[in-house]
Amino acid sequence: MHIVENRLESLSFAQLPGQWEAVERERDRLRLLLEVSESIASHHDVAELLHDLARRLPRIVPFDVINIVLHDPVRNSMRLHALVAPEFNKTRPGLEFSMDDTTSKFV
Repeated sequence: MHIVENRLESLSFAQLPGQWEAVERERDRLRLLLEVSESIASHHDVAELLHDLARRLPRIVPFDVINIVLHDPVRNSMRLHALVAPEFNKTRPGLEFSMDDTTSKFV
């Protein structure tokens, strides 16, 4: 990341009317995407990763919920493993959905 930051700082742009702000926004967006990539690569716990992404991602894309739902072949169901959601959301990790009740059965 330091190499990218050094390269970003060394770039020089001619002052173009109205375009400097767009260049700065794009630079900031790319820097944040790099941080997100590093976060994904460095976390070994899914719940910690989701909480870290929930902290970083709103600066790139708005969202209400981040979750991971995985297929449980033994029970033939989809199980919610991790969730980051507003406090008023009543859904909790461990919730299971029958394959017949989800669109996942088509995937």
